[in-house]
Amino acid sequence: MTRVTNAALQTIAGCRWSRPGYRITNRADQYQPERAWICVRDEQPKAISEAQCKDCEHWVPETETDA
Repeated sequence: MTRVTNAALQTIAGCRWSRPGYRITNRADQYQPERAWICVRDEQPKAISEAQCKDCEHWVPETETDA
């Protein structure tokens, strides 16, 4: 019998809890009001990096109904 395993690439853009941060055009990162990505899983949204999201145990794939 053949077994098939589905592997999901755990990316920051594919997580149900991540949102792009508010960014202003033509501003350096240090002058931006928010980081590039925000995690909204907890009550307090927090800035996250792609590496943090990649290893997060709460990562959930975004579905068609979420988008």
